[in-house]
Amino acid sequence: MTSVNEKTCIGCGLCLAVCPGNAIVLYNSKARIDTQRCTDCGQCISVCPSNAITETAISQIDELKKRLANIKQRVTSLSRNINYLAGKK
Repeated sequence: MTSVNEKTCIGCGLCLAVCPGNAIVLYNSKARIDTQRCTDCGQCISVCPSNAITETAISQIDELKKRLANIKQRVTSLSRNINYLAGKK
């Protein structure tokens, strides 16, 4: 997954020119990436003069998904316990 740091993006548009999926637009003079269209080819990363475009590690995303699933299980369990204690079996 590719992302743009809007604080360092200078809005030059070089990334737009090289994106084969037309996944990048300028919004308020900053690059924005449509993650649905992005193919993660990395061409935008290589041309960005301000290093504002980076790749988010998939392993980080997978770890966050695991943590969210764990939290969801805990919430479900707590909800059942609360309902039981409240007499809503």
